[in-house]
Amino acid sequence: MVVGALSGILQEPSNPDASLEGLRRLFDANELPLPSYLDAAFIGRVAERMRRLWGEWRSVPYGGTMELVWEPDSLSR
Repeated sequence: MVVGALSGILQEPSNPDASLEGLRRLFDANELPLPSYLDAAFIGRVAERMRRLWGEWRSVPYGGTMELVWEPDSLSR
């Protein structure tokens, strides 16, 4: 649910507080608790990371490759 909701961050300028409110409504509608890690700061970090990755992807030449290195704690800071 979180990934789906945040995947649109690149399509339109996002306000982390507005995104968080939308996620709250989504979780409430499904009668689920909002995960403790999910706050406006986290959403802001995700948006910034996605913007950087998208820029990097756009700079890869045709036929080139882009390698993603997973850093498990990279968004918790």
